[in-house]
Amino acid sequence: MFNMKNFLDSGKEIKIGLLRGGPGRERSLSLNTGVSFIKNIPKECIVRDIIVSKDLSWNIRGVQTSPEKALRDLDLVINSIHGNFGEDGVLQKVLNNFSVLYTGSQALPSLMSFNKYFAKKIFENTGIKTPRYLIVKNDIESKQAAINIFRGFVMPVIIKPISDGSSNDIFVARDFETLLSSLENLLSKHKILLIEEFIKGRQITCGVIDNFRNEDIYELMPLEIILDKGQDYFDYSKRDGVKYFCPTSLPMSMKKEVQKVASKAHNVLNLRHYSRSDFIVSPKRGIYLLEINALPDLSENAPFVRELNEAGVGLPNFISHIINLALYRK
Repeated sequence: MFNMKNFLDSGKEIKIGLLRGGPGRERSLSLNTGVSFIKNIPKECIVRDIIVSKDLSWNIRGVQTSPEKALRDLDLVINSIHGNFGEDGVLQKVLNNFSVLYTGSQALPSLMSFNKYFAKKIFENTGIKTPRYLIVKNDIESKQAAINIFRGFVMPVIIKPISDGSSNDIFVARDFETLLSSLENLLSKHKILLIEEFIKGRQITCGVIDNFRNEDIYELMPLEIILDKGQDYFDYSKRDGVKYFCPTSLPMSMKKEVQKVASKAHNVLNLRHYSRSDFIVSPKRGIYLLEINALPDLSENAPFVRELNEAGVGLPNFISHIINLALYRK
């Protein structure tokens, strides 16, 4: 293990490019995460705020520039672009092409975690419990797809895009009519959908950090999300009515099991620096991993930030740590 403040105590100024924005529907979330970095980044760092627009142009102080110029002479890039471009491996390939160090997971692990089908296949193959599922492509007629699902699953089911975040375009279908209308709607916008059995239980999330406090993978305290009345799942756009409890009141044995699975999922997907796993805990069926987020929201009061605070870490120390990880190429 190494001293977390090794680079930052060297007296050398560190030139950091902060990438935020992006083309996806999580653009506003990315901008807010970027603000958290700006507020909490170490004073030893010189920050170049780089905004990626919806059309994928790169901008510094409102002036459009090329990726090559935006990345020139940087020691490191902090990636705070959520969703498409920032989490699916595309940005990571761009940074690799320019030989720029960056925070967060590398290209292939980012892609594997962003694609829910790829991630679930890996979870299954490594013994991690995940809800039963199938995929539906837009080359099948909606009614036939609905019939196949209705025959193969106990209702309700959850329908979601195979690659997206922040609860975008998620529907819960409790009957055939809702199932059919949801499929018709989503297949007109997405090439592939993921259909999952709906498991009723407690919504739990748990973050992990690499090489922290003398542990290869440090497990944060699980946080419980109490949904607003009438909500079936955590919807980021309706988060105002949601309550968070960290630590959760789950029995200690279940807390430890959630942490263990979060750590294992991070490891089997070969994620880097930090991640957050989302779970459903059923009183009868146990703990199920829903998905993993390789670049969790770090805006103020986000679940991952609440978990950091519960651990006595705080954003400034966390940001210093991941900067060191990236500079050490860990």
